[in-house]
Amino acid sequence: MRYSAVIVATTLALATTAHARPADKAAQGKVFAIEACSACHQVEPGQKVPPPVHDSNFGEDVAAPSFMEIARNHGTDKAYLRKHITDPALPMRQQLLDTYYLDDIIAYIRSLDPGRPKPLVRRKSAAINATVGLL
Repeated sequence: MRYSAVIVATTLALATTAHARPADKAAQGKVFAIEACSACHQVEPGQKVPPPVHDSNFGEDVAAPSFMEIARNHGTDKAYLRKHITDPALPMRQQLLDTYYLDDIIAYIRSLDPGRPKPLVRRKSAAINATVGLL
């Protein structure tokens, strides 16, 4: 019986972490974006604005839009965000990201949209404690 309780609790814990909820994806996307995008883009409020990027098409330096600006202008359009990250206009370079990195970065950008409702996040430990308490 005790062994069964451990198996059920472990299975529940793995099931809840295997499929990240929207808020979890956005939090992970923020980490990925800081690693992959912050050299050119201001990824989060309060981050120092990176220096402009040289656009060889026009021979001038341009400031990359901040993630907050991108979210305000395009934050709910997943297709737009995916296209412009994977097949961007110059001076941004093409980003070769695994699908889960890209999905999480898009979730983070969408979370910055001021008009988008924020998802509710339930604590994993509450679900696990409830299951263990039943056994």
